[in-house]
Amino acid sequence: MNLPAAPTATIARTATTAPAAPAALRVRQAPSIHPVYVRLLCNTLRKRGLAVEALLAGAGLAPDALSEAAGPILFSQLLALLRLAVRQCPDPLLSIEWGRRIRANVHGNVGNAIFSCNTVRQALRTAEMLASLRCSGIRVTLREAGGFVRMELVPVVPLYELDEFVSTVVAFTAIEVLRGLVSGGIGRVCIEYPFSAPAWEAERAAHCPCDAQFDAPMLAARIPADLLERELPTADAHAHALAMRQCQLDMRAGSAHLSERVAAWLAGHAGAYPTLDQVAAHFCLSPRTLRRMLQQEGQQYQKILDQVRMDATRLLLTQSALSIDEIAAHAGYSDTSNFIRAFRRHHQQTPRQFRDAGGAALHSE
Repeated sequence: MNLPAAPTATIARTATTAPAAPAALRVRQAPSIHPVYVRLLCNTLRKRGLAVEALLAGAGLAPDALSEAAGPILFSQLLALLRLAVRQCPDPLLSIEWGRRIRANVHGNVGNAIFSCNTVRQALRTAEMLASLRCSGIRVTLREAGGFVRMELVPVVPLYELDEFVSTVVAFTAIEVLRGLVSGGIGRVCIEYPFSAPAWEAERAAHCPCDAQFDAPMLAARIPADLLERELPTADAHAHALAMRQCQLDMRAGSAHLSERVAAWLAGHAGAYPTLDQVAAHFCLSPRTLRRMLQQEGQQYQKILDQVRMDATRLLLTQSALSIDEIAAHAGYSDTSNFIRAFRRHHQQTPRQFRDAGGAALHSE
């Protein structure tokens, strides 16, 4: 939606008098990428003899921005780094080399959730749902028709002169994931590239196990539908539940809704949940302001806490061997009977009944 420009005086007054939002309330909306992929790029560039520290500085990135603790890197900064790198190393195989370094085991909890699925179909749907947690600069969409499923991999921002480079990296990253999912069926997968046949097409077989189609309308991986029902040898229902749980918390932590971010932060303090005053302090708010902002979203702190506690107890009941008393204490209940009553109110059954039913359901999968 295009809004009319504000008068100059209004803009100046807003710029000088409006207080900056607390850091804990500012939510990253711009496309971003997990630093592990940028670290792999830097390792690739070092092997090529490039001065990586100078390139990082030129892209506005400090070396410690690549650490796990630093958080996501803006996609715009990655593109700035790539422009500098490509100028110094125009080798068309650089993109393939970087893409092949992004193995299936570097995708963290998202990768764990994908490879612990029961079937290829479930794994692809999981990838579609969770891929933005690792790189929100590329949108993953699945479309099934005509005996194939197309996994479309579309950038959310214009790439301009980097389109071929980034598309190649993303393609080879996807190939590594698909290789782990369909194994010997990888030769039946076709990558649709949104550019003309490159210089490496003549020796493509030496780099890529898939078929290829060039001058496609968008980057996509075309997978025969009969591969979708293959069962994965790495299927693990318990591991999948745990990985999905962590991915859901990561999604909530990055939400634009304060109530979602509060819930995600509380979930990280299982066994010693903070008070409302402590939560307010973490988000740089007064308790009164926190209550008001949550109310504006139709939420209350106590209801959020109760839901977080119930989520944690459900996970422990199905994924651990802790006793009911131990789980009650872990959820912050000083009296097990209070925990049982609260659980029954939420789930219309006791924790023991839930555990017995959940254990049977997991065993039967």
